[in-house]
Amino acid sequence: MLGDLIELFQPNHQHFVAEQERQRNEVREAGSAAPPFGIDLEAGVATIPSPDRLPGASPGRATRSEHGSPDMTVRSELFVSDHTGALARADARDAGRDPALGGACLELAGVDALELEVLGEVVARAVQFGTGELELQEVDLDRESLFELPSFLQEVLVELGRAEDAELPADVATEWSADEDLPLTPVTALPLVRSIVALVTAATEAGRTVYLWVGPTE
Repeated sequence: MLGDLIELFQPNHQHFVAEQERQRNEVREAGSAAPPFGIDLEAGVATIPSPDRLPGASPGRATRSEHGSPDMTVRSELFVSDHTGALARADARDAGRDPALGGACLELAGVDALELEVLGEVVARAVQFGTGELELQEVDLDRESLFELPSFLQEVLVELGRAEDAELPADVATEWSADEDLPLTPVTALPLVRSIVALVTAATEAGRTVYLWVGPTE
């Protein structure tokens, strides 16, 4: 009854709902065909498929150049480290140098601290995990590019990985990518969500801390 009333006064509502369902189906199909990814904290390795090579990726919102390198105004990466190592890695990145090996990391396709916070909000609602601190905090006053993930954000991401509903990550990816500031489609967001969850889960189980480095905009 309520749905009929909505369609009566908002003719575009049915189209909107149909488009949402189409995007969810597209994400699930692409996710099932995606190559494997994984996190190895000891080896310092994080494997994530290139978003532009996923089935159904949209050329209009591709997050990488044709050579597979980052092509965004924001350079960022999520990594596992201790406090001293995080400072050293941020200093190297800020100076344009490759950091010393050690600690798994994920290159994030134009995702900054605010967009990770938005992901946390979407995930917290999806897993019905209550409320808590989701805003990433600067680690050091002299290093504005370095942030630490709050414990509540890590907890909700871990909970997403444990969810019994296998379609929940796809639903999260679809809602997250609807943010107009996020340079991802629902299809390209899904493997990124899964890899972020895998990295944070591995770090949490090992009692390690997860940091975000965000480089200067160009």
